[in-house]
Amino acid sequence: MKLRSALLVTAAIAAFTFLGCSAPSVNPLVSDSIATTDEGLSGTWHEADSTDNTYVVTPVGDKQYRLTMIPEDGDAHVSALAMRLAKVGGETFVQIAVTQAAGNRVSESAPGVVMPVYQFMKFERAGDTLNVWFMSTGWLKELSDKGVLEIAHTRLPDDPHILLTASTEDLQKFHTKHLKTEGAWDGPHALVRGVAPRKPKP
Repeated sequence: MKLRSALLVTAAIAAFTFLGCSAPSVNPLVSDSIATTDEGLSGTWHEADSTDNTYVVTPVGDKQYRLTMIPEDGDAHVSALAMRLAKVGGETFVQIAVTQAAGNRVSESAPGVVMPVYQFMKFERAGDTLNVWFMSTGWLKELSDKGVLEIAHTRLPDDPHILLTASTEDLQKFHTKHLKTEGAWDGPHALVRGVAPRKPKP
């Protein structure tokens, strides 16, 4: 069981390091009943204070998006993720996960020990600026250490990351409850529309 959990957390960290770090989840936050769209979200974005990555958001179906990350070093390390939006407690949340095709490839290479994980963040878009908040790993860890983190989760020895194991319904309740909780969120992290400017070559 520890090996399985380690693989899950490792996969989550690898998939989402470029966007920030929060607790991955084995279940989605977004259900069909609360899924939504934002027509102004489609297009190209980059971090306001960084030249590292460019993010391309593309609609791919009914309330479904693809998020493509293009790193500064070019197309060789492009990552594509599945993305959905939802209203939770009146706030807009983004959910990202590996695409089904990518997940199938990973599962085939390690059958029985790898499964999809999800990452969530809340955001506000104002025109060509996107502000993003991640649930604080430090805040979650502190509550877990005290035994008062009131959501199903698991911990790994000597690892700072928490893996959420709660149901979709419980995830929605938890995020709604703590939308305004002091210390619960890291951010805002700003993104602006356009391609990330490239650093001048030496």
